[in-house]
Amino acid sequence: MEWYLYPAAMGVGILAGVINTLAGSGSLVTLPLLALLGLPSTVANATNRVGVVVQNVVGVVTFPHSLRASLGNTGWLIVAVLPGGIAGALAATRLTAAQMDLVIGGVMVVMLLILLYQPDRALRQQKGAPERPPQFWTLLSFVAIGFYAGFIQAGVSVYILAALVMGLHYNLVHATAVRLVAVLVVTVAALLVFTNAGLVYWGIGLMLALGQSIGAWIGVRLAIHTKRARLWARRLLIAIVALAIVQFLDIVELVLNFYN
Repeated sequence: MEWYLYPAAMGVGILAGVINTLAGSGSLVTLPLLALLGLPSTVANATNRVGVVVQNVVGVVTFPHSLRASLGNTGWLIVAVLPGGIAGALAATRLTAAQMDLVIGGVMVVMLLILLYQPDRALRQQKGAPERPPQFWTLLSFVAIGFYAGFIQAGVSVYILAALVMGLHYNLVHATAVRLVAVLVVTVAALLVFTNAGLVYWGIGLMLALGQSIGAWIGVRLAIHTKRARLWARRLLIAIVALAIVQFLDIVELVLNFYN
């Protein structure tokens, strides 16, 4: 790896950390920017998990003790997402970089639509109700979510929160705590699979994680002192996702070939 990729990865991490703190979905930033630095998309997808693990460890540790104690009844969720995550990561190791480009491009299209719809508003508007016990279909849905998390990860928090809040009537704070634990477990498993496949660039991943930590701190300061910080972060996130679609699906070349 060229030396300049390491500070560049930290810069990517800082930007992703700021956006993730203010608008969420940091992996939608790191994936295209890591690819833009020259990492094959398969390697970018795997290396991105280093920062995700660090973020979720910090998130779990910083949650209040009372809330962490309430996670004891969520073992069923871990049982469901873990095998799905391992299977998803194994499936991702089978793809070529060109195939992964198409997958990431497709994911970016879906996530762009979700960002424009703003499902977080719908989640915040959900009225309180008794939490439902998990049913068989719920377990299957979390196996599928686990597969997605292991395979590509980007935007998985949206699906987990939607399943918990709208499907099982968890309040948003409890659902966020459960989401942190679930993503941490499934990402650690996926990271082990990717490491075994030789797809993780640890130096880049650690610099990315360091940058994300710095970016998270900056994001908190911006949220406190800048009134429109969240709005501009969301707009920047949408712009990055839109450009990522052009990048991964090679839209420019498709258009040029069409007119030629």
